[in-house]
Amino acid sequence: MTRACFLCHRPLGAGEGREFSLSPEAADLFRERGGDKGLEAARQELASSPLCSRCEALPPDERRKATRREVLRLLDEMTRDAIARIVAKN
Repeated sequence: MTRACFLCHRPLGAGEGREFSLSPEAADLFRERGGDKGLEAARQELASSPLCSRCEALPPDERRKATRREVLRLLDEMTRDAIARIVAKN
């Protein structure tokens, strides 16, 4: 599996990328939507999706906006997956 930047989805080269960590605000969003299981799933996803040097170099405000957009995208994806699992059980 090729690792990709969490923000821009660009494939990362060997040794490239800094581990992405959740801000308290982002952790709260995951907890709100999925409880502790949602938070743990997010941490696992983010562990395999570090930041590339280009995104890490973004001005703080731009990086914060991009991070919020991607966190919300990931939350929506997790919600859709959970709904699909529930529907499949019925």
